[in-house]
Amino acid sequence: MMRRWCCLWLIALTVMAGAGLAGQAGPTLIGLDNAAVETLIGPPAEKDELADSNEAYWTYTTSAGTLILHFQNAAVVDIDPADFPVERILRPPADPAATPWTAYVDRFLAEPDHAGDVSAASFNEDLVRTRARLAQLHAMDASRLSHDDALDRRFVETLLVRREIDQAQMRRWRMDPRIYMQSLQAVGARLAVAGDRKPPSAAAILRLLKALPQELRFGRRNLTLSVPHFQGLALAMASAGGTTLKTGVATFAEALPEESDQKAAVLAANTAAMSALTDWTDFLTKDLPKKPAGYTTAGIEAYTAILRGQYLLPYGVDELYEFTRREFERTQEQVRNAAAAIDDSRPWQTVAGDLGDDAVDESDEDAVTALYRDASETARAHLDATRFVAVPWSEGLAEWRFPKSEAAERLFGTLDPAVVSIRAHAAYGDRVRALYQQHNASAVRRARSASTFTGGWQLYVEQLLEGKALVPDARATARLLQLRLLAIVRVAVDIGIHTHRMTDAQALSFLTDRVGLTKAAAEQELAASIDHPGSGLGYLGLSEITRLRDDVQQTRGGAFSLTDFHERLLKAGPLPLTLVRAALLK
Repeated sequence: MMRRWCCLWLIALTVMAGAGLAGQAGPTLIGLDNAAVETLIGPPAEKDELADSNEAYWTYTTSAGTLILHFQNAAVVDIDPADFPVERILRPPADPAATPWTAYVDRFLAEPDHAGDVSAASFNEDLVRTRARLAQLHAMDASRLSHDDALDRRFVETLLVRREIDQAQMRRWRMDPRIYMQSLQAVGARLAVAGDRKPPSAAAILRLLKALPQELRFGRRNLTLSVPHFQGLALAMASAGGTTLKTGVATFAEALPEESDQKAAVLAANTAAMSALTDWTDFLTKDLPKKPAGYTTAGIEAYTAILRGQYLLPYGVDELYEFTRREFERTQEQVRNAAAAIDDSRPWQTVAGDLGDDAVDESDEDAVTALYRDASETARAHLDATRFVAVPWSEGLAEWRFPKSEAAERLFGTLDPAVVSIRAHAAYGDRVRALYQQHNASAVRRARSASTFTGGWQLYVEQLLEGKALVPDARATARLLQLRLLAIVRVAVDIGIHTHRMTDAQALSFLTDRVGLTKAAAEQELAASIDHPGSGLGYLGLSEITRLRDDVQQTRGGAFSLTDFHERLLKAGPLPLTLVRAALLK
C-alpha cells in the first residue's frame, strides 16, 4: 500500500509539473479512478452517485475552496473549477514515524459521519463503519498514550458514541423528510449570492439538480414512520425550494451562454427536479400521513446514553431535571428582585422589557448598524481591559464585529440594546475561545468540540459581566438574569421533551409564559431541541466551568489567577468538561 501511495503521489506531481510547464492550470486529476483520488486527496465531504447511471459527483470543501469531481465509469472526467489548485490539497506521503494513534486520528477526521447516497443501505453501512471505528479504538493500548493523547482518545470515543446513538437508536432517516432534501437546500444556498461573491458554477448547480430526484425517490422508500412536526417543516422547505427552482434556477440558466451545452443541461435537469418535487409534495401530504406514527423524542434510554456517553456527565436524568428546577426557582427570584428594585408595581417581565429611552428605531438602518458597532467595540474594550484571558494571537480581533441577527436579539419581541450588548460580550468571548481552538496542538481539538463546553463558555462570559459590574444599569441586569433563565429552561426543555416529562405544548408555554419569549422564538427553541437532542445543555457547561474554577482556586490558594485559569481552560480545548477537569487537575 505504501509503495502504491508513493507512486500515485509522484504521478500527481509529474502531471502537475507538466501542466505548469505548458502554462496550464490543468485538470490534473482527470483519468484517475476513485481509489486513486481518495489516496491522493482523501475522502470527499459529499458523494453523489446517480441512480441508474455510471456517473458520480464528489465534492471537497477545502481551505483552497470547493472542488467538484465528475466521475464516469469510476474515473474522473471533469473537475470544477478547472483551474483548482490541486497541489494545495494533496495529502503528504505517509509519515514513517506515525503512530497507530496518529494514523487513527487522521482517518477519523477525514471520514464524514455519512458517506454515500441516502439509501437505506448507505445509512446502515454508516452504522457498521462507526462500530468498526469504536472497536478499533477500544483495541488500542491506551496505556502507551501520553496524557493529552489519552484525553483525545476519550474525546473521540464520545463523538463516536453519539454517532452510534444517532445511527442505531434515533434513525431519523426513517421519519424526517428533510434528510432527503439536502440538494434542494444546497441549490438555494448556492444561488443566494450576495455582493462580490463569485456565483456558483453551472457544474455545481447541475450536480445538485441531477441528484435531487434520486434523493427524493430514496425518501419515498425509506420513510416508514409519520411525524407531523417533521412533515410540516419539510412542506415549508418544499414550498421555498419550489420557488427556487422555478425562478432562481431559471434565472441562473438564462445567464449562461446560449452556445453552452450546460445551459440546456441545467434547464433539462431543472424540469426533472421540479417534477420530482411536485410528486414529493404529494407524497408528504397524502401518503406519508397514513404511515405508522413516529416520534420526535430521543427516549429515556438514548437520552441517558447521550448524557453519559457523549458528555460524560456523572448525573442521571432525574437528578439533572431536579437541578434545573432548583436553578430556575433561584434565578427567577433574582430577576424578580432586580425588576422590583426598578418598579415593584409591575410584573418583572414588563419591567425588564420597558426600553424607555433605550429604544432603537428598527426602521433606521444607520441606528441599528451603530448599535451593533458600539456593542462590538464596548465588548472588546471591556473584556480586554479586565484581562479576562491572555490572547497571544491578533488575527480577526481588531476587526471583529458582532453580526446583526434577525432573531437572537429579538427573543423578547423588540430589538433590545441591553440584549445586544450582553450577546456581544458573549460572542467576543467565543471568538477568543475559537482562536485558542484554532491554535490547539491537538488535531482532534482543533476540528471537534463539545457543545457543553462552547455553550457553557459563552454563558460563563455573560456571568462575568455581572461579577465585574460591567452591566450598565438595573434593567440590563434584569435582562441578563432573564437570559440566564432562558439558558436554564433550555436544559429543562431538552431533558423534558426527550424523556417524556414535557409535551411540546408545555415546553412552548414554559418558554413564553415563564421566560417571556415571543411565540416565534419559543417555537424555534423547541424545534432546535427536537432536531438536536442534548444541544440545549449549555447551562450545565456553565455550572461545570464555575465548579472547576472554584476547585482550581482552592487547590492553588494564593497563587490562583482568574486570567491564568481562563487561559488554561481554553488551552485544554473544547472537550467534555469531565475531560477538561482531568486536564487542569492532572
